[in-house]
Amino acid sequence: MTTLIVAASATRTESPRNADGALFRYAYITERETVYADTVTELCSYLIPTYDQLVEAGDDTSMLDARVENLAHRIGIAQAMSLEQVLLQREEALPDEVMTAVLEPKDRTPIHVDEWPLTDLPLLLLTTQYAPFTAVPRPRGAAVHFYDPRTERTFVHDTAKISGSQFLVLDRA
Repeated sequence: MTTLIVAASATRTESPRNADGALFRYAYITERETVYADTVTELCSYLIPTYDQLVEAGDDTSMLDARVENLAHRIGIAQAMSLEQVLLQREEALPDEVMTAVLEPKDRTPIHVDEWPLTDLPLLLLTTQYAPFTAVPRPRGAAVHFYDPRTERTFVHDTAKISGSQFLVLDRA
């Protein structure tokens, strides 16, 4: 297993290859760099600095916890940025229950709301905090968005989505 990180400013004329000479299977593209990897686990290790140790220990529960915590942190940042934009555009204050819902840490207590009342402020949540994984019903609404840390692949996909990056599965043919 290998990972190759290429700066965004680098010019490439051909697809990079791993140590075995095969094309990499996955790419994660950010504004600064492109990370090529043979496995999704390697991309998780790029996104979560301590993930390698958890993989080596074979601790699936700790690996899931790390993905939940990491994605929750990213969602919290995106939620705060969305809130800032909405507050700059609104003249009236948001209700306390809305402020609580958007500012609550995403990996802790699930938000108990049936229908999200706003369309201009997204509510960003983790799938693992709601049914069918817990007894708490999933909030509904046009601006409710769920992000899924349950598997390495969904974690990398949704991390790319929330951060404006790209996750690509490359064709080896």
